[in-house]
Amino acid sequence: NLFIGIRCGTCQGRLKWLPGAVLAFLMLCGILFAFRDIMAGNICLISAGTAGAVVILACMLPDSDSVIGRVARMTVYGISVAGFLLLLMFVVNGFLDTANRVITLWNMRFDTEARLFKVSGNMFSSAVFWTLISVLLSVFLAFGVLRNRVVFLTVLLSGSLLFAFVVGRSAGWETVLLSGMGIFGTFLYAAAPGRILQPGGLLCIFMSVAVMLGLAFVFREYNGAETLSKWKLQVHDRVEQLRYGEDSLPEGNLERAHELLDSEEEMLQISVDSPQELYLRGFVGSVYQNDRWTPLVWADYQGKYEGILEWLTGQDFVPMAQYAKYERAGGQHDGGQTDTVKVEVKNVGAYRKYVYSPVSLSSLEGAGIKAEKDAQFISKKIFGAKKYAFEMINRAPTAEKFLTPQWLEAPETAEQEKYCDTESVYHSFVNDKYTEVDENIKDLIQKKFFSESEEFADFSETTKQIRRVLRANAEYTDTPLKLPEGKDMVSWFLEEAKMGNAVHFATTAVMAYRTAGYPARYVEGYHLTEERSEDMEDEGLKTVTLNGKDAHAWVEVYIFGAGWLPVEVTPGMYTESYTEQIVEGKPSYQIGTHKEDEGLNLEEGESHAGEEKEENPEEKERIVYFIPEVLLLTAYLLFILFLLCEAQRAARIFIRRRKKGNYAGNAYGEADRMERLLRIAGIKGKYDHPFEIAEQVECCLPGIREADYRRAVELIQKEKFGGHELRQGERYTLRKFDGRLRESLYRKKGLVFGLLLRYWYAVERDG
Repeated sequence: NLFIGIRCGTCQGRLKWLPGAVLAFLMLCGILFAFRDIMAGNICLISAGTAGAVVILACMLPDSDSVIGRVARMTVYGISVAGFLLLLMFVVNGFLDTANRVITLWNMRFDTEARLFKVSGNMFSSAVFWTLISVLLSVFLAFGVLRNRVVFLTVLLSGSLLFAFVVGRSAGWETVLLSGMGIFGTFLYAAAPGRILQPGGLLCIFMSVAVMLGLAFVFREYNGAETLSKWKLQVHDRVEQLRYGEDSLPEGNLERAHELLDSEEEMLQISVDSPQELYLRGFVGSVYQNDRWTPLVWADYQGKYEGILEWLTGQDFVPMAQYAKYERAGGQHDGGQTDTVKVEVKNVGAYRKYVYSPVSLSSLEGAGIKAEKDAQFISKKIFGAKKYAFEMINRAPTAEKFLTPQWLEAPETAEQEKYCDTESVYHSFVNDKYTEVDENIKDLIQKKFFSESEEFADFSETTKQIRRVLRANAEYTDTPLKLPEGKDMVSWFLEEAKMGNAVHFATTAVMAYRTAGYPARYVEGYHLTEERSEDMEDEGLKTVTLNGKDAHAWVEVYIFGAGWLPVEVTPGMYTESYTEQIVEGKPSYQIGTHKEDEGLNLEEGESHAGEEKEENPEEKERIVYFIPEVLLLTAYLLFILFLLCEAQRAARIFIRRRKKGNYAGNAYGEADRMERLLRIAGIKGKYDHPFEIAEQVECCLPGIREADYRRAVELIQKEKFGGHELRQGERYTLRKFDGRLRESLYRKKGLVFGLLLRYWYAVERDG
């Protein structure tokens, strides 16, 4: 039994590092899995995990007083610094590639417009970057486990979990499993460090495995990305409602199509000098998804169309105000001026996020107004747009009444040539992004609308055919049935319900136009009808109030040269037109980079031709890219400084320990070390008479009692002056006091003093 006990004790001494090392490695794997979606591939995960395992072993395998331990840690620091310096370009490339992946995921998740860095990532660069990151994480995790910093480890793992759930696309169950097991195991292990073969250690292992199996069962079908997306959407909708008020429009949700005309509350007060029909655009739907319309996301503006919106802005080409620019280009050729009319809008009950405006918009006055991609104008004010004004082209035509002028085919002035070049670029984008139709819907549309003739001669004939089929297959009603859950709107409307309001007709018509080859999109807003505007003119009225019954949905078709123009397809809302013209245009021209002075001022008001622009887009872009470059350089310098400081600290401790008399087992060494620590703490007095400064020690060092200090001094004097060798328990008491003294120093004066202790004085912490 004695022999077995000696063997077990020896094994325990050798393996006391094992539980902590395993727990640190599990937590490292949990963090790496959390960031797996922004790695270039599994090679990065494997290399980072391997490097982390080596570092954790170097930090935890040897005893803290062992020469092997100090050499191992110095080797890790040296290799890290050398690898960072020698592979600096790969580290930079890997960092930028990782940043691009984060930005891409963030844009997809939150529909933002952050731009990517211009860098070509590769597997090796990403692997080098993540290997160095893993080295840094492993050091933190290893010492966090050694010193039982459960709170620190929990915060670190919680941050990685939050990133995985918010930005990541993976299910995330591996992250939850490994992180939870690591934290729970560390919490249990803190009560029994080094007792792997005793009940405490065995209980730690058993409980960790039980937690692992339990979490694996609970989270086996967990999808963090999907769950968080639903939660984010709910929170987003609630915040939008608080900011902008209730939206009486379906806003693309086709399951709410039956609510289009439910409200009778006042929405918009319109003041116009020349009353006329107005289609005031609000929500714009570009992507059809069975039961809803959604806008284009920022990913649609990446790839071959990277930077197209910025380039169009640089050309003073705003897609939502394209028709006015077309008119100005044609008016200059004719030697005349474009006829405009001013409109003032007061939002009294409508959704305040949208700046309701027509396609014939010429200039816009109002603070905090922003162009939302190429779809509509929105307000960035806290509570939205309550009052604004705009100028528009007087009596602009709808899509089917537009006549294509000759100068679009053969520009005769520099202004017209520039306009045509810019329009052709945007036209190419529109043809790619606004013509998509699901194959099943396309077959249905082809069968219902175009079975007799595969294509029509022009847009006018196509429009008449679409209107004719809609009238024949469906009946208009103000109170349609609700779209059944899981049903496709177009199929249900044409084959089952066969009745609907403007939302149903407009949605189906967009699919029909796209099937016929015309770029089209779905629009919701408010409609001032031609009949009502004529009544205003007859009565001499300049102001009209639109209410919930004036809510409407219509189609916008992209007309070659003129841009997006409305077309009415709801029965009873249009009169047939017999104009013949062609919508589709020419292939893309070569784009230029010259910026004109004419355009829209969306923040402060109208911008007039001939006024000099104060902002330089290229300069602004340089500033935008300069900021992350400065931050990146700062991060590199701080990281290099950190590695150098750690290396010199390890070297100084190693050299000091090698000096004679500096070991913990030597009374002279213990006395010298205690005196050094007390002097660093600012305790003044006669160190030849250590008991005289006992009261200062208790006052100046938190957690150090006078009695403990006196006991440590007595033990040192017992060996130093009495010549008596200390027993094992007395030696342990002296070491524990030394550790508490060092910890008390770190707690004494906060972070700055702690950094001085670590790097200037090279004072070790306990553990």
